[in-house]
Amino acid sequence: MSFGSKIFKLRKEQNLFFPSVFAKREVLKNNQPIFDIQYTLASDYKFLLKSFIDGWKFYYLDKNLAYYRLGGSTTQQIKKSWKEVKDIQIEFGKNRLLAELYYYEKVVKRILLKALGRL
Repeated sequence: MSFGSKIFKLRKEQNLFFPSVFAKREVLKNNQPIFDIQYTLASDYKFLLKSFIDGWKFYYLDKNLAYYRLGGSTTQQIKKSWKEVKDIQIEFGKNRLLAELYYYEKVVKRILLKALGRL
């Protein structure tokens, strides 16, 4: 999948991860507050989605810029994280039913993977 198609999926899913994002000062100034503290796990997604919707350009660098270990707060509270993503998508105009379906698809997939011993 090319970066171009990946960035356009940002409205549908959280597919960019903040540790590897660099933003111009202008983007940060125009996204005040930068992080919405009502979202404790997905405020970075809201920032990226708002930046995308506001028309800021995204560029892809084909390099590993950050590594992270599983086990942090998002991993420990994955369903809450997905719920926050769903709520942000609805806030930005995604059809409520489609957002709910996306959320439950993630939950069911995780339950199945766990049951099959793949997590």
